[in-house]
Amino acid sequence: MAHSSGTEATLDGCFYEAVVETETYAEDAYSGTFVSTHHTVSPWSDEHQHAGPASALLVRAVERLTIPTEDALTNQISVDILNPIPRGAIAVTAQVVRPGRFATLVEAELTHAGFDDPIMRLSAWRTRRTPIRMDGRLGDYQPAPTPGEETVTPKKWGEGYAKAIEWRVSAGALDDHGPSTVWATPKVSLVGDEPATGVPLVMLIADAASGLSALADPADYVFVNTDLNVHVVREPVGPTLWISAESFLDPDGLGLATSTMGDAHGSLAVGSQALFLATRAEVGF
Repeated sequence: MAHSSGTEATLDGCFYEAVVETETYAEDAYSGTFVSTHHTVSPWSDEHQHAGPASALLVRAVERLTIPTEDALTNQISVDILNPIPRGAIAVTAQVVRPGRFATLVEAELTHAGFDDPIMRLSAWRTRRTPIRMDGRLGDYQPAPTPGEETVTPKKWGEGYAKAIEWRVSAGALDDHGPSTVWATPKVSLVGDEPATGVPLVMLIADAASGLSALADPADYVFVNTDLNVHVVREPVGPTLWISAESFLDPDGLGLATSTMGDAHGSLAVGSQALFLATRAEVGF
């Protein structure tokens, strides 16, 4: 059952404005330059971006590559966040690493425009979809959770990304500690007037897992993920996803955030993030 509400999230603005997207001489490569808007702002710093929109942008890039794998789904994505993502102009490049008939390995990088040092790196497999018939059970999807009835604006997440998504709580609470399940609908498009759809939409929401299941007060601590790993079995239907998130934190300050994501038809992806905990004074935010 899809979530319902008295009002619908509306597209008003975008996460990125495209400056230029270039077709290279090689069909298996891509490059583009973009300017981030205030909708990308991280809850940790007004000068940096949330990794959700940036991860979606990287998947968008690899899905523009020409590959020999027919009817491919970007079904495994690994993102490494090497440095805080600056606001402003960023450059994205993508290339095919290993082409294949059944699966193609692709990579992408994000840099500060005009600089060579990578800020984010993405590696992904794009795998062929083939309808099959099998005797016996194929396994059950996790059913969609109860729809949230009211839109909730997180009070502890600041401006930017947190307010660019319509959040509806199904279980838990956005500004409390512990596991939660929420429905999420982007209010703004990803690039220009192009909305986030498919796997980029999954990545846009997946990076919110650690915030949705926070175990510490973000006013005092940052719980930063150094990576984002997502496995997807199908593309979502429609603009709204649900995400069930839970975090685990060791007394040594290392943690893990895990999530299951889906749409009105049931679950479709799982995600994980490695976390470290630090005071705001330690990281300078």
